[in-house]
Amino acid sequence: MEVLVVLAAWWSLESWLTALWVAVGLGVVIFVHELGHFLAAKACGVKVEKFMIGFDIAGLKLSWRWGETEYGVGVLPLGGYVKMLGQEDNPYRIQEELQRAQDSQHPGGLDPRSYLAKPVGARMVIISAGVVMNVVLAFVLSSWAYWLGVPYPPAVVGQLTPGGAAWEQGLRPGDEIVQVDQVRQPQFRDLLHAVAFGDPEQGVELTIRRPGEAKPIHMRLRPKPIAAAPIPILGITSAQDVVLASVPVLPGTPAADATPEFQAGDRIVAIADQEIQNHAQLLAALVRHTDETIRVRVDRPGQQEPLEIKLAPNPMRRVGLVMAMGEIVAVRQGSPAALAQAANAPKDTPPGLQVGDLILEIRSEEDQRPLDLDPVTLPEQLRRLAGKSITVVVRRQGNLRLEFPHILLEEPQWVDLSYTPGTPIGAPGLGICYRIINRVQRVLPDSPAQRSGAFVPQEGSFTGEITQVKILQPPLPEELQDSPWMPQPELTIRLGKDHPNWPQVFLAMQNSLPGARMLVYLQGRDEPVELTIEESARWNFYQRGFLFRPLRYVRKAQSWGEALRLGARETGEQLTVVVRFLQNIRRLGGQIGGPITIFRQAAMHVQQGFVDFILFLALLSANLAVLNALPIPVLDGGHFVFLLYEAIRGKPVSPRVYIAITLLGFLFLLGLILVVTMMDISRLME
Repeated sequence: MEVLVVLAAWWSLESWLTALWVAVGLGVVIFVHELGHFLAAKACGVKVEKFMIGFDIAGLKLSWRWGETEYGVGVLPLGGYVKMLGQEDNPYRIQEELQRAQDSQHPGGLDPRSYLAKPVGARMVIISAGVVMNVVLAFVLSSWAYWLGVPYPPAVVGQLTPGGAAWEQGLRPGDEIVQVDQVRQPQFRDLLHAVAFGDPEQGVELTIRRPGEAKPIHMRLRPKPIAAAPIPILGITSAQDVVLASVPVLPGTPAADATPEFQAGDRIVAIADQEIQNHAQLLAALVRHTDETIRVRVDRPGQQEPLEIKLAPNPMRRVGLVMAMGEIVAVRQGSPAALAQAANAPKDTPPGLQVGDLILEIRSEEDQRPLDLDPVTLPEQLRRLAGKSITVVVRRQGNLRLEFPHILLEEPQWVDLSYTPGTPIGAPGLGICYRIINRVQRVLPDSPAQRSGAFVPQEGSFTGEITQVKILQPPLPEELQDSPWMPQPELTIRLGKDHPNWPQVFLAMQNSLPGARMLVYLQGRDEPVELTIEESARWNFYQRGFLFRPLRYVRKAQSWGEALRLGARETGEQLTVVVRFLQNIRRLGGQIGGPITIFRQAAMHVQQGFVDFILFLALLSANLAVLNALPIPVLDGGHFVFLLYEAIRGKPVSPRVYIAITLLGFLFLLGLILVVTMMDISRLME
């Protein structure tokens, strides 16, 4: 009995057509596996009584008989099975099947067409055939995919997790990773695999090609724990393209209000007369011109001449809450903060701002004007002072006050914000990341928070240890309701002492729709405070509302020979990934996917295109091959171990031992299915 957990979460799929593709694709993987057993059994002269896709619980099935075999589809889509005379996986019916294999025409012996009557070698072939067929299917699908052309995310840095390992080492958006350990010209998945399956203490050795620099950069990165990540990570996301997605703009943003309208497939080629060739350049241009009306030039499919579109600034969205500044949690190597020298430091004080420092004051040295220590606008204040010097005053180790003068700020090329819960906010012009405390420090005048009357001073401080925030979006137009590019209708973000997630609240506000509301849950208050998210009259946000496609390169074989070679390499990689995952199961066990995960992943790959889907099926087929080869009773690998014992000892395992071990394997698999299903459900509820 093969166990492939494919319980259908149909309600999460975008359409019945997607559901049909998923069902057909998973059915093909199961069918090919069972076909291997079927053909091998027939070739060895074994009577096959049933060939089923799914399980016929309580006799519920669609079936027909052709010759001596019943073919059908069972009501429970958990895999499939081939029922041979004399072979039974159900531990409660093994004894019955052993008795049935005794034929009255062959007293004292077995029916010559029963599975048990065949030599051990023939039974090994029959048991192994399902695994072999899945490997063959993975190879065929992979080769076909490369013949059609496989899109893949290249190993180009998109965004950096603020305070992560890559951020600290000074990687930048747009950096191209040309080697990961021993893998040259890697895909982005090679980077993920190196982190997931490598030694965290050893880290990952990278070779970087940075635009505008002739010499490659070599570095070794050690994964770093991040609150929301199940394992230590480098903190690198894959890159986006400069081509607008199928939904090109976010409603209510300057990009949505532009005339002429932006359209799906538009390629941005210039911003403010600066040529744009990649997303890193686009990001730098948007950051540089945050406060300006810009001219955006796009190439539109089907039009010979580029279009030029004016785009107004994008006001920052706020509710008027100014949270408390937290301590510095990371300093980027080689940054102005790392190179700063304290004017009044005790002897042997290391240079630079340090993790744990709390910023007390920042002054512009041009006019000695103190900056507002509002943690969400501080990065923008520092950006406006790019190329100028500031003085930073910090408190270190509780009571040591240090002053760092003459810090020359860099011009930031990106924004240090991340959707990952638990990550800090960064000021790239200075080169630091800091926490935001989930406590209201003050409220802005004439803001939704002030008008609510819920945030009032008590004994010199403001009430407001925020424990949770819920952002509610207004109804979307019907044509946008199923779009993955739109914000969730309702987003809940946990806060509190162990969840320093205000940067994620801030970013979610920037991507909210006009008319969005925020429910703020305060410690000690029964009812939440409802605030309307409004546009700031003073501050702008670098994003203008564009929605971009992910960056994809295409690898297409130039001949069938090359397609077969690439398919073989891909299949080997798929099989190796499963084995390496199992070798690291103690560390990676939290990432196991169950039935809902399989269906959600399959649906996602269907939506990404046919080639992506067949490559996913190849991966699934390789997974099924490796998992069924494991020496677990009930699975093919377990049966093979029993046959190996019989070949060595010259006699089979006793029926009592066989039944007991099979029962244990059966219960283990049921328990495993239950555990991974509960893990899936818990992920959905997060």
